[in-house]
Amino acid sequence: TSISMKNLVVSKMKTTATGSNQGAITITCKVGNIEIDAIIFTNNKNAASQSASKFPYVNSFSATTFGDVKSSDWFYGDVEKSYKIGLMNGRDNGSFDPNGNVTLAEAITVASRINALYNGKTIAAAAAGQKWYDTYVAYAQTAGIIKAGQFADVTKPATRSEVAVMFANAMPAAWYTAKNMFTSIPDVASSDAAYKQILTLYNAGVVVGSDDAHNFMPANNIKRSELSAIINR
Repeated sequence: TSISMKNLVVSKMKTTATGSNQGAITITCKVGNIEIDAIIFTNNKNAASQSASKFPYVNSFSATTFGDVKSSDWFYGDVEKSYKIGLMNGRDNGSFDPNGNVTLAEAITVASRINALYNGKTIAAAAAGQKWYDTYVAYAQTAGIIKAGQFADVTKPATRSEVAVMFANAMPAAWYTAKNMFTSIPDVASSDAAYKQILTLYNAGVVVGSDDAHNFMPANNIKRSELSAIINR
């Protein structure tokens, strides 16, 4: 469909700041009796450099790092970057286990590492007698990623909803610049405790659902390959 520009009237314009060096311009146009809203997002020129400086590579990676991650796999690049930054590691047997479920402890650990790197902080290794994830759980509670006592058993598989909330809480709101214009999520009610955080990730393009209808499937478990992809969006 084409519209003659001489019939296009801009009736309203609004500029909104959405983050550091970022903004959005909402333009309301009229063509006859039809009103059209358009949103134009300005570019963040410092986004790439900020990401590189906040999340430097600390590990090397090759096609042989994990025997179960092939260069033809859709998640290869995501696993590569997640590993090189030091956000995800392999299993004790040397595999990455891309189809394995992410546990709550693993999700908390990744979210805590992201928050710590962004804020220039370090997380101490577990002391003798502690579980490997204890210091990450403690850090996540202090950083507001999770609540104290929120999970009785962090060795259980994490749900997609739980991971979404952790990731939304791990970074400042300005980091999640809106790229999409979702106003609802098909299978997540607006009354759901995780709705606001999930919608934030939808509009930032971090997640956009698991099917063509954009259903989030909040109660489903999340795979390690899927987590690596979320990290890199």
